[in-house]
Amino acid sequence: MSIESITLVHHTHTDIGYTNNFPAIAATHVRHLRDVLRRCRQDRRFRWTIEAGWALKQFLLAAGDDEKQDLLARIRSGQIEVSALYVQPLTQVCNLEELCACVEWNQELCRGLDAPITTAIIDDMGGLSYNMPQVLARHGVRYIVNGCGGWRVMLPFTTLPHVFRLASPDDSSVIFYHLGDDKENRSDDIGPAQYGFGEIYFLWPLLKEMKPGISLPGDDGEKTIFQMKGRQGVDALLARLHRDNYPLKSLLLQVSADNWGPMDYLPEAVDYWNSHYGNPTIRFGTCGEFFADVEKQYGPAIPTIKGELTCSWTEHVLTNAAATGVYRGVKRSLADVCALDACRARPSISNAEWSRVMEQLLLYCDHTCGISMWDWEKKVASYGSFWDETFDTVRRAWQINADYAHGARRGVEAMKSRQAIELCSDDPDLPKTVTVFNPLSFGRDGMLSIVTSQSNLKLKMGEGFVSADSRPINPALFLHKIWCKDMAPYGTKVLAALAEAPAPGPAVYASEGWKLAGPDLAVEIDPASGGVRSMRTASDGTEWVDASRNTLNQALYFNVDGVHQTAVRNGLDESLQLQPATVKSVRLLGGRGGLHHASAIVEVVLLARREITLETQYILDASGLSIRNRIRKVHTLDKEACYFAFPMRMDGEFHFDVEQQGQTTRFPDERLPGSTNHNLAVQDFVSVSDSQRHAVLTTRQACAMCLGKQVHYHFGLDYPAIERPTVLFYAFNNLWNTNCPLHQTDELVFEYHVGLHNEAFSASKAYRTARSATHPLEIIPGDLTAQGFSKNGCNLLECSADNVLVESLRPMDGGVWRVRLVEVDRRATRATLKFAGRLKGCSTRAESDNDEWRPASADGIVLDLGPAEMKTILLRTN
Repeated sequence: MSIESITLVHHTHTDIGYTNNFPAIAATHVRHLRDVLRRCRQDRRFRWTIEAGWALKQFLLAAGDDEKQDLLARIRSGQIEVSALYVQPLTQVCNLEELCACVEWNQELCRGLDAPITTAIIDDMGGLSYNMPQVLARHGVRYIVNGCGGWRVMLPFTTLPHVFRLASPDDSSVIFYHLGDDKENRSDDIGPAQYGFGEIYFLWPLLKEMKPGISLPGDDGEKTIFQMKGRQGVDALLARLHRDNYPLKSLLLQVSADNWGPMDYLPEAVDYWNSHYGNPTIRFGTCGEFFADVEKQYGPAIPTIKGELTCSWTEHVLTNAAATGVYRGVKRSLADVCALDACRARPSISNAEWSRVMEQLLLYCDHTCGISMWDWEKKVASYGSFWDETFDTVRRAWQINADYAHGARRGVEAMKSRQAIELCSDDPDLPKTVTVFNPLSFGRDGMLSIVTSQSNLKLKMGEGFVSADSRPINPALFLHKIWCKDMAPYGTKVLAALAEAPAPGPAVYASEGWKLAGPDLAVEIDPASGGVRSMRTASDGTEWVDASRNTLNQALYFNVDGVHQTAVRNGLDESLQLQPATVKSVRLLGGRGGLHHASAIVEVVLLARREITLETQYILDASGLSIRNRIRKVHTLDKEACYFAFPMRMDGEFHFDVEQQGQTTRFPDERLPGSTNHNLAVQDFVSVSDSQRHAVLTTRQACAMCLGKQVHYHFGLDYPAIERPTVLFYAFNNLWNTNCPLHQTDELVFEYHVGLHNEAFSASKAYRTARSATHPLEIIPGDLTAQGFSKNGCNLLECSADNVLVESLRPMDGGVWRVRLVEVDRRATRATLKFAGRLKGCSTRAESDNDEWRPASADGIVLDLGPAEMKTILLRTN
């Protein structure tokens, strides 16, 4: 099909902190939008798209009233279009609430303008999380333009069509548009970014003809295109698209570059083309205008494709592993602090306070982690040391990025501290009564941890008192741990406390040398590797670990110096055959048993270019095996990668189910062509299963993993079979040539939990296991019934369906809370939500200013959820 018209979508690609530090880039985007307004006034044909709402917010903060009104009027008229996303997020690293906030904040910025936001632009990255189409569709966004970059992405060479409906597990879909790249002629490891095709193929070749001798920017990835002149660039692109069976008569070309403003000569070039060549016609436009025409003409013929489109950019955040661990912990802490606040008679967390934390999280999960440092090795060699003052700007850029995570943590810690002070009604050192709180939407058991000045502690549970496992922290403080059963959803229990020593008797959980044992599970640590070589269930003796190659939680550290990626089209020519660092020594440092848990601490010293020390604490309790790793290592200039191996033993055909944003993706079954074959993103857990059992592997800090074996780079579009039911959590690396290695003095901590189930995979069971492992029960000194909490029951809501979970709670001011629910088993479900008696009203609409409120009666409300559906309701507490 011949292309008859080209729409130029002009925008800047928002790289926060990539071409300069945050303040400089913010100021640059303000200047760009002022220039845009000037050009809009001069030429009514001129169009501009704001790729990220963050830039719009920076302008509204800095501009005068007249400028603001001018900009908003241009948005209202359609001359300026706002894309759907607040930042350019790593969608597979975000949780569901982050993705929703990323869309909702842009809608709030444009509220009242009668300018619906219909298109999301995702640039640089070559993939989307499986649930992203549902998030977009449920917020009225219909289209995605993926201006895929040319660096470490596989999507440009996929067999996927250029235009298709990308569907989520719930069958929500959005039209996905991308142009791909030349599959037949790729010789460099970086190619032209699709978000810059407009200037690369149209503007720059034409300017060579219009203005001979003009100096143009560029890099090696665009060198062959730079030799083109006049219409040669457009003709070459159209010829390639024709070979690739591009299905439309119209073409969208993005005219953009990293943090660039409006491009000079572009209107002049459009006029020159149309007067000198005219075929195809070229005009300014917006994504919304382009897709409205496409959908009208081709809508029924656009195919629907369903699956996960993984992207190697997930690996970006592993370069700053310490800050990424903080970022992931903050998200869970924010959920817990909101759950407790929503259950209070007088909530104290405001929407503004919540939003400040969320903005820090969104800025951290933006796809740029620090200033670009191509060829940093050569610069270090030239300057003599990374400590040269030339690199101070680089260090500052990476510190700003890390500060987003640390700033979010400070915000949540302030909320938690305020809650602890306001709710405490007994002596924290010598409590006579404590209240236990479950921050999750389902009933569960869990471990309690409390610090007091009492050397021993008993809590009244049921008819009698139960002794805690107690250990001194210092001469004045003691840590107490005790297993608590039957906590209701968002439930509290008020328990009497006694400072009495436990009665003599044998430990229920034993720690004997390299072995841990409890009523349900026996664990054996390997003295040669420091990992777990055996986990057996006590009831039937089933072995869960396949230690034939690696032990469970074995640290695999690789030096990757001197390994260079070849052409991206084929990935590496062959798999890397690198050997992990050897083990110099393994020592058992200590262990203890008790009534509620047993633990052992192991030190492993790996010998690479220098010694790398790993300390691991294994903790066995009724939930399974918890693992706490601490790596005492500072990142250096050496390229490196580290994984923790989890080789599971499965007797039949095995599967991996990876959780992201309230849904699981089955790998490799639901992986789409163009996905990476490594560093798959994971939010909370990966499940390994066969038809008889499944292991739930929960990760706290690490957000990426490999399946079957470690993979340092992707291998192209041919996906080898995954031969072993092994998960390797990708702890950290500094492999990206664009990233200058970060000197991390932070402690690198990686925590995991292994939960075992003698039944086939169940997403709802896996979710409950993982959420229980990452959201501990909270304990507050005093009796909270005087503050409106239940003595032994639910304080907010409970759901009749096990497969419907609360994904997030958000304060909306005025005593209103927004509750986001997800169905996780992919089956249609009718669920009854019952509410605590103190709630005043509920609404099944998402907007807090709607009038469709109903009483929150004891009978609750009935909700129908489709398979994998996300649904939002509102609760009012006053």
